[in-house]
Amino acid sequence: MEYKINEEEKQVQVFDGNKKIGLIDMIFKGNVIDAVHTRVEKEYGGQGIAGKLVDKLVEYARENNKKIIPSCPYIRDKFEKDDSYDDVYLK
Repeated sequence: MEYKINEEEKQVQVFDGNKKIGLIDMIFKGNVIDAVHTRVEKEYGGQGIAGKLVDKLVEYARENNKKIIPSCPYIRDKFEKDDSYDDVYLK
């Protein structure tokens, strides 16, 4: 699995070989990233892929001094339950 940030497509993406199997859609607003949607293909469910996508998003935000608005319910739930995200969480 390869996780990457695609700024042009405004997504955090994960690939299995050449197949995109998951993503987080982002909207850039200056120094803020609005994470609006997370999706992982059903056949890849239950493997922790969505969580790793969130980790990649958080890593990107930290490296680029950005904050995240977790509009996506999945990401918001993770941020609310884990205070390790507080440094990037724009409440």
